[in-house]
Amino acid sequence: MNEDLKFKIAIPLDRGRSDFREVKGKLLESLVARFLTYQSYVVKERVRDVGTEIDLKCQSRLSGDTAIIECKARTETVQAEAVNKLYSDVSLEEADHGWIFSTSDIGKEAQARLEKLNLKAGKQVYKFFPPHELVSLLVDAKGFEVPALPDDSRATEVFLCLLEGREIWAVPMWTPNRELKGLFAWGASDGTPMKPRDLPELSNTDFPYPEATWLDQKHVEGPQSKDIQPVVEVIPGEEWSDYRPSRPVDFVGREGLIYEIKDFFDRIRNGKTSSRLFGIKGQSGWGKSSLALKLADELRRERVYILPVDCRAAKTSYYADLAVLRALQAAEQYVSPGPLFRSAPKIETNPFNDPAVQELLSQAQAQNAVICLIFDQFEEIIHRSELSAAFGRMRDIALAADEARASFAIGFSWKTDGTVGSDYPGYHLWHSLSDRRKDFVVDRFAREDADGFIVLCRATIWLRSARQSG
Repeated sequence: MNEDLKFKIAIPLDRGRSDFREVKGKLLESLVARFLTYQSYVVKERVRDVGTEIDLKCQSRLSGDTAIIECKARTETVQAEAVNKLYSDVSLEEADHGWIFSTSDIGKEAQARLEKLNLKAGKQVYKFFPPHELVSLLVDAKGFEVPALPDDSRATEVFLCLLEGREIWAVPMWTPNRELKGLFAWGASDGTPMKPRDLPELSNTDFPYPEATWLDQKHVEGPQSKDIQPVVEVIPGEEWSDYRPSRPVDFVGREGLIYEIKDFFDRIRNGKTSSRLFGIKGQSGWGKSSLALKLADELRRERVYILPVDCRAAKTSYYADLAVLRALQAAEQYVSPGPLFRSAPKIETNPFNDPAVQELLSQAQAQNAVICLIFDQFEEIIHRSELSAAFGRMRDIALAADEARASFAIGFSWKTDGTVGSDYPGYHLWHSLSDRRKDFVVDRFAREDADGFIVLCRATIWLRSARQSG
């Protein structure tokens, strides 16, 4: 198998099930228990003691050491609270080890917490097992048979899908221009190819690519599309009277707000803020998109490279990945002396772990520059149920950017004169980032701003009249 492939774990169950989270947790615990059994541990599942629940407790047949295990079957990164609970359980049980197994990566603060606890203990008591490591260990233990991928598959990730009663491999297949063709599937126990009719429906699950279809491995060829999911940039109008966002040259007012946002980027550069997320809020028609274009134009001279994208064009679960890539490519011409993105980076759990991305952001930091992506018109897609996975992915990438503490920021332009219920797909994304996000409010025009706009209108009308008459 290609060494660049990354193992991941997915548990694609129907979200509508009342026992959705419970079954997901049990499937992961069962997988971890199987791994521990391979390692000569005696395992007890779901241990309740003194007001806490321990997912797994095990004892080594060889050394007699005991371990407390937390299993996190979730898409969001593991946070410091999980490490704190593990520490408490290990202390109460007087165990020798505390381990966390997860279907997602660990957050930066949680990882720092683990390292601090191990430093205090003087040895490695606490450990996090990411999905790739757990699956690799199971493969090494002959628990699973890795499938043989086609030479031209362009695969970058292999999902071990945990289903009730069976496990399968699911491998996303990509075209040369990074369009998702679909998924190949094999039985995880023996590596034999599987037919689409024998595979589960993914559309109502939290699988990373719920829109993907299963491919018949005998019929995978076909015409490749000429373009991928579009990432549409915010486009200004042709003149001040256009209904579209105003051109930067026609923009008037908002000096105080522009200064506040500029100060936010300065604080990123100077290490005075840990936040990398922000919101631009205001009522419909009050100039949020125009402000984003003005910021991109004006702050470029101060080495802040902003790309506002119109997220009404979002169609797929990996739209956020493509938008991040577009922002990096747009900034590369200003930051990097040579091309870093000769080919598209892999779409991974955390794009900020990609070596090319890390190199570009390192160069940006050395130049005191900041790269920024703004998801404009975000409120227009928050109600769209078919984008549930896209919102989850946006949230993952936003958290990854915030935890990377790099020279990269993400903004959301948001209309405030509407109501959004908690049952809408984008609601959780917006509110779950509230404690990490700095918000800027586009208020009603001040009198001087309105006067400036009137002067601009009169001057434009006079020039147009003069050209027509002269």
